[in-house]
Amino acid sequence: MSGWRLAFVRTPGVSVCDVVLNGVVVHALSWDWSQPRAYPVVQHPFETDRTCWLHVIEIDTVDVQLAFAMGDAEDDVVVYYLPADAGDPNVVQGRDPLFEGHWRALEAEASNLPWPRAEPEWSGRDEFLAALEHVEVRAEVVDYRGLSHCRVCSRVNGYRAFRLDRWEWPEGFRHYVEDHGQRPTEAFVRFIAAQAAWLLGSETSSLLG
Repeated sequence: MSGWRLAFVRTPGVSVCDVVLNGVVVHALSWDWSQPRAYPVVQHPFETDRTCWLHVIEIDTVDVQLAFAMGDAEDDVVVYYLPADAGDPNVVQGRDPLFEGHWRALEAEASNLPWPRAEPEWSGRDEFLAALEHVEVRAEVVDYRGLSHCRVCSRVNGYRAFRLDRWEWPEGFRHYVEDHGQRPTEAFVRFIAAQAAWLLGSETSSLLG
């Protein structure tokens, strides 16, 4: 967990040159987007039933030492956060994101990412896919650069991801489950089942045990 406070909201018509954090015009600086970044997930600044995914930028030069986080709150609305202590009355807690269906590029690659594994006997597949369909209607859609290819059959398998609460999964994850017998992690199954039950006004699901 990490603490953050909302410091600036850039709405349409506001120049990036007007974004000033701790006396620094942040877009007058340069930072390396290729470096690994943290992605804290915070309560959405405008809506209580949504979250906002941020990415952390750290600048450490002779003249400037600055850490901040930024993210898209709405179309053309960018929010900027600064680190905050627990005692700050405006602090919001950042939680670590959770990912499903993000695979390593090659099966033999040295990576902490998993590789798809079939479990065709899983009895909850149809119910999970039905629940996933309902949940994806509500989830935020995030575009990525470039196309993803299925690690099993090499077909083009999408270029977007879904985000809801702390979870992110690629739009092509359904293909792995439906066509290649992939069984999702138990944590993701329970998340999707709970979200679908809430959306449909149902109190129970066999996926929840």
